[in-house]
Amino acid sequence: MKSAYYVTVIRDKKIGYLAGPYQNHQDAIDLVSVVREIATEIDPWCAFDTFGTVKQAPCNNGSFFTGVLNALISTNGIKL
Repeated sequence: MKSAYYVTVIRDKKIGYLAGPYQNHQDAIDLVSVVREIATEIDPWCAFDTFGTVKQAPCNNGSFFTGVLNALISTNGIKL
């Protein structure tokens, strides 16, 4: 994979990679509302944050990092 897509949150000037990586943009887009709901349950201030998607190049070793909510999303029965 030359690049990957993530569901992200923006608070102030910080970006959080919440779910991903996904091979196509539509997979990430389809999860934005679900990820937003889960994030807001964890941190109610997320209701005021901006959620969206981003395309990311791989790390220097060619791998991609895992979204911080992937494990939680999987345990809720949501297909990643």
